[in-house]
Amino acid sequence: MVRSLVSSTRRTKPGEHTYKLALRASFLLGKDLDERRKIREAVEGLYVLRSKAVHGTHSAKPDDDATSLDGLKVCARVLEVIVRLNKMPDWKELELAGGLPLRDPNQDAI
Repeated sequence: MVRSLVSSTRRTKPGEHTYKLALRASFLLGKDLDERRKIREAVEGLYVLRSKAVHGTHSAKPDDDATSLDGLKVCARVLEVIVRLNKMPDWKELELAGGLPLRDPNQDAI
């Protein structure tokens, strides 16, 4: 579901969905470079597990549960932000701006 919210409908190259999902989630949620790196890693990790499972090339590893949980938490946060915004983000603007506009610290955080 999150994939359909943050990706486009045009044809993509292999790996482009993962790249786009990770980039957009990191810009939507991350407030600095370190946080964006962590978000990107979580999305990429989840998407790699998903891809292997779908294509039948996955064998379970001990850290799969943690990888899945980290990725799912990011997905939940993406959905929460979109619901709070009450609209789909303009992904091109988000990417070019390097994230959501800065908010007044006295406003409720997204």
